[in-house]
Amino acid sequence: MEVNQYKNEKWFSQYKPKEIKISSVILGEFLHKENVFPKVIKIDVEGAEYRVINGLSDFLTQKSPIIVMEFLSQGRGSTGHQEATKKLKSLGYRSYVIDTSGNLKHIEGISEYLKEMDLESDNIVFVKST
Repeated sequence: MEVNQYKNEKWFSQYKPKEIKISSVILGEFLHKENVFPKVIKIDVEGAEYRVINGLSDFLTQKSPIIVMEFLSQGRGSTGHQEATKKLKSLGYRSYVIDTSGNLKHIEGISEYLKEMDLESDNIVFVKST
């Protein structure tokens, strides 16, 4: 979790987060080991998106699931989101938003989209180009 994204929030100075270490697994290895092949993967890991995508690289190359990932505006510390997006694009994914009719609408610049829509964050849909 990237706590710096919250440093400008009122509660941050009063309730400073404390680090708690937990064990984890690499999602791509887990999916392969368990023989599980999801068609959609939702990622919301508070700034660790690149680490998740990187651990899924082989799986994403082989199976091409749809990825739905929370993306923060630049003012909220979106470095992990930006790195994850670059990795997804290098694997052939394109970014979309869900419009008011429920359809996917392609967007190139996610940060620009968030700024234009005056959003601090949104869920972005990544679909592999065919």
